[in-house]
Amino acid sequence: MALTILDSLCLGGDGEHNEDLCGAAGDAAWVLDGATGVSPPGGLAADLAEGTSDAAWYVARFDAALRDAIAAQPGAETRTLLRRAMGAVEADYRDALGGRPGPGFPHPFPPSAAFVMARRMEDGLEIVGLGDCAALFAAADGRIGCFTGDHASPIDKESIARLKAEQEKHPDAPHREIIERMKPVLRRNRARMNTPEGYWILSFSSEALEHMRAARVSIAHDKPVMLMSDGFTRCLQMPDRISEAQLYERVLSNGAAQTAAALRRAEEEDASCRRFPRFKKSDDAACLVVSFGP
Repeated sequence: MALTILDSLCLGGDGEHNEDLCGAAGDAAWVLDGATGVSPPGGLAADLAEGTSDAAWYVARFDAALRDAIAAQPGAETRTLLRRAMGAVEADYRDALGGRPGPGFPHPFPPSAAFVMARRMEDGLEIVGLGDCAALFAAADGRIGCFTGDHASPIDKESIARLKAEQEKHPDAPHREIIERMKPVLRRNRARMNTPEGYWILSFSSEALEHMRAARVSIAHDKPVMLMSDGFTRCLQMPDRISEAQLYERVLSNGAAQTAAALRRAEEEDASCRRFPRFKKSDDAACLVVSFGP
């Protein structure tokens, strides 16, 4: 039985461009969450493609390249597919920059994205991921399982701690001013991308795929799998703290759009981002609900 998409949402946040993307091909489905660029205005995005951002360019190209890789080698090992897609995107990247050498050059911050993918295999469902995208699934024993590519990264904790400190230091400052003060921290963190001292993410480093989390799970065949970006999993904290199982049931009962609408209302009620400290009032939010059949 073919993979069936039951629900799909890709909702833009505060940024000028929606940098999340939902995709599917063959027996696989995925969510990509592009990392908003930290380069000064007129930097990488201007060189890559007019009218978009570097993150939006990257997720669109990776989605297309992954579809091509699956079509060409439907039975290949997952890392092989991802490596092939990554190579194709890097070639496009070099072409867009006029063939200049080296990933990331002449820009110090190459485009990147978190992702999660579920793929039907002969011995069960494979879920893989890098970064803070997540998957919820009903296990064969009835429990709701949660998979994420990155458990509470120390860098994320460090960044939120710095954000809280800035908020406390400047209690009356608008959020945009706080974020402006945080930019040097965000650039330093981004410079640690795909290094042992930092974090692993989709970009142009094949080494990152060696650090990719992967799991084989047995799922209840009559229950779907949900793939989400961190902008959507924010529903676990806002408007009320709920469990992964409650979020799973909420999306099945109410739909992804209605669930996200409640999140947006809660974010608007905390527009200063002080009750729930975060870098964006509203992040891009993606949720893909798929059935892998019997």
